[in-house]
Amino acid sequence: GLPPLTLKETPRRKQAGSKLFKPRLGNAQLALITRQLAGLLRSGLPMDEALAACISQTDNRVLISTLKSLRARVLEGYSLGQAIDQFPHLFSPLFRATVSAGEQTRELPEILLQLADHMERQQQIRQQLTTAMIYPAILVTTSLLIIAGLMTYVVPEVVKVFASSGNQLPTITRLLIATSSILREWWLMLLVVLLGLAVTLRGLLRLPGPGRQLHRLWLMVPVAGNLTRQANAARFCRTLAILLRSSIPLIEALKIATNALTNVLLRESVNLARTRVHEGESLHQALSRPARFPKLTLHLIGNGEASGDLEKMLDTAADTHERQVTALTSLLLGLLEPAIILFLGLAVLLIVVAILLPIFELNQLV
Repeated sequence: GLPPLTLKETPRRKQAGSKLFKPRLGNAQLALITRQLAGLLRSGLPMDEALAACISQTDNRVLISTLKSLRARVLEGYSLGQAIDQFPHLFSPLFRATVSAGEQTRELPEILLQLADHMERQQQIRQQLTTAMIYPAILVTTSLLIIAGLMTYVVPEVVKVFASSGNQLPTITRLLIATSSILREWWLMLLVVLLGLAVTLRGLLRLPGPGRQLHRLWLMVPVAGNLTRQANAARFCRTLAILLRSSIPLIEALKIATNALTNVLLRESVNLARTRVHEGESLHQALSRPARFPKLTLHLIGNGEASGDLEKMLDTAADTHERQVTALTSLLLGLLEPAIILFLGLAVLLIVVAILLPIFELNQLV
């Protein structure tokens, strides 16, 4: 054949909509297939055969496509960790790092079982929160529909009666009529404004300065701030425990564990602690300045470092914080439900009073 004269690299074709519509895997699906893979590997099956068996046991298209791609790369000579690194949008940094570490230490089945336990625990917590939010969501929706119906249908009909009397209406009635007119004539504009504010707030949260201030203010809210600290501490401790148990060095484990944190200030604290640990400080001392994590977290980490069993103490801290998150969530929901009912009652009361006052005045004139 003819020898090539020049070589030119062509850019990789991008799939249409790949950034907007990337396939996702739920925690429940990923936990199930991870547990199945761990069991197959423990039974002595080679990696490619274990992946083939997992493919035959699922009917999820995204999961089948992903497993087939992983198996193809394994057959090409890549390790499972190297193959998983090709799918950062499907597998978390924790998953990718622990799988690679498990292959290096030859404890991959045990690592996969730990990951499956972790994902199932996270899925269970998420399901509990979703279930607990159903009733308040129904209350809020019902309240808004009732108020909207009164303001857009009932109030305008009553206004016709008052308009024919020609008398001066009470202030509360005039405010009610004005509010009703705004909702009837400008509801679409109000909806656009609310959506615009939501988009603007989301954009501000992504900016370093405003986002950091909002996260700082949120931590100062009495109950919600404590809930945020407890939830982030639970995820951080659980993630760090899994990473350390996978024989990942502490400095690298701290870097990966920051991905489990949703609050910017807590993430900054971990990054500062990572630098201090690299300089020789203990972990609990490094995390204590500034003191943004719960004191219980720092105390248990200190005990774990002193006893040489940091992973166990991190698990204990995570269990404790998860119980506190459940208790605080129950408290918030317990306060939210009567607050919604009280708000609905007050709103209906104001509407009824605004309608009845002119009627009483008309009766007095008669």
